[in-house]
Amino acid sequence: MAVRLAFASVAAGLAVAGCGAGGPTIDHTKAEKFVSEQLVGQRPASIDCPKGVRAKKGKSFGCTIIFRDGTSATVTVHVVSDSGRVSVAPTDFHPHEG
Repeated sequence: MAVRLAFASVAAGLAVAGCGAGGPTIDHTKAEKFVSEQLVGQRPASIDCPKGVRAKKGKSFGCTIIFRDGTSATVTVHVVSDSGRVSVAPTDFHPHEG
């Protein structure tokens, strides 16, 4: 079964979690909520974004989406500012085959 979703918008803000020895990091819980809010269609059962991603312009990271029907996908999230602003676009959604 193919996963068919669209994104509601192409960019939105996301606050950083705080500063550590390596600088500010993206709050993975807020990133997961952000990704969920951008999806239109089937609601995900879970979203998992990595912890400890530095809030540095130009970086990107993948969040894994698991749907209630067992299908899954990865969404590439792009860090567009050192303050933690992120963006996603429809081309950042990659369904897993199988």
